[in-house]
Amino acid sequence: MKNKSVMNDYKNKLSVLDTFVVSSVLTILGIRLFLELTGYPQIGGNGLHIAHMLWGGIGLTVMVLVQLLVENPNKQLVAFISGISFGFFIDEIGKFVTSDNNYFFSATAFLIYLSVLSIWLVARILIVKKSGGVFLSPAEWPSHKLSRWAVLAWVVVNIASGAYAVVSALFDGVNVLGFTNEVSEVMPAIVLITMALFVLGLVEYRMGYEKQSARTIRTGALVSAVAIYPFTFYGEQFSAAIGCIITIGIVIALSESSVKQILLPMIQILRRKHV
Repeated sequence: MKNKSVMNDYKNKLSVLDTFVVSSVLTILGIRLFLELTGYPQIGGNGLHIAHMLWGGIGLTVMVLVQLLVENPNKQLVAFISGISFGFFIDEIGKFVTSDNNYFFSATAFLIYLSVLSIWLVARILIVKKSGGVFLSPAEWPSHKLSRWAVLAWVVVNIASGAYAVVSALFDGVNVLGFTNEVSEVMPAIVLITMALFVLGLVEYRMGYEKQSARTIRTGALVSAVAIYPFTFYGEQFSAAIGCIITIGIVIALSESSVKQILLPMIQILRRKHV
């Protein structure tokens, strides 16, 4: 009974963490899209500008007080609202690391991505270490044939684009992926590692070793998300967001966890609000 209780607590904590991270990412993307479509409006006037970071700080403060003052608060709801608040807060990081308060600082996306990724990794490691669980659910191929073909197509595209990027960097000196000068020399080696994992995964899949191939390809996708995309964000800003979201989607697709399972807590929260 104790083991079952520990495992339920472990799963609940991972679910709360995922709710926080997903709501943060969706909020950041939503803010950027809204500002782009509306021409970057400002709340205030006569020399005043109420930055949306303040709303994030207020939201986080309220959620801390809820945790302190409310007995048995709804952790999914707290994680959902805290994630939104953190998204509002971290989106303006460019203003507070530059002397001219530059919201469009070139490294903004890099810093945001690194912050969210670090929170997810550190929190997940602590949860897993305390509970004795696993960092990721077992790897497996999606059951739907169309989903399988989508994953395989993504792998082939990444192998082709990776080969093109490495060849261009080594022979023509072209930085086609927009990496910073500081990492452009070592990045081809990392891209080669991910390509090798993808090729190995395809070979394993072809030979019928499905679980092993799912594990290998998922590892390649994780390497891309952790070691490649942070620096792609640095050079390309938010245009790299699409590729990153797809990559994370591939990791989810090759896991026992589904998109529905990850988003279900947030969907339930939204439904409760309308009841």
